[in-house]
Amino acid sequence: VSDAAMFLEHHFRIHGVQFAFYLANQRVVCFGNKQMIVQILVNLCSNAVDAMADLGIDRPRHLTVRVTTDADTSVVTVEDSGPGVPEDVMPKIFQPFFTTKPEGKGTGLGLASCRDIATFLGARLDVGNRPEGGAWFRLVLQAQQRQPTAS
Repeated sequence: VSDAAMFLEHHFRIHGVQFAFYLANQRVVCFGNKQMIVQILVNLCSNAVDAMADLGIDRPRHLTVRVTTDADTSVVTVEDSGPGVPEDVMPKIFQPFFTTKPEGKGTGLGLASCRDIATFLGARLDVGNRPEGGAWFRLVLQAQQRQPTAS
């Protein structure tokens, strides 16, 4: 998360985004590849900044990343204070080439790639809307590599 935030620090600043990061009080362990996880987080955070771009000047732009953990998983949740994800978009948000961005602004490959990377890592990527407004994306990583099950 720190690497992704460092990479996007200028992006946050020029768009007036207040970034907050909350880490679990216990040691966080997960199975994965650091560069792939950073790639997912950079895309999710960058999309959140884009989603908040059209908020009125009086609306705060908050981006929060929370990391929690238990015996089986580490969960990274990216939350924003934007408009949220329309219900009709929710079922297709991870489809390749689907985008809600204006023509020339997005390829529709970012979230599809994130979901593919998560699947490759044995993780899960979910999306939803916050009750108070804005969207959340949740990356659920396994604490350890899963062993293949015997048939």
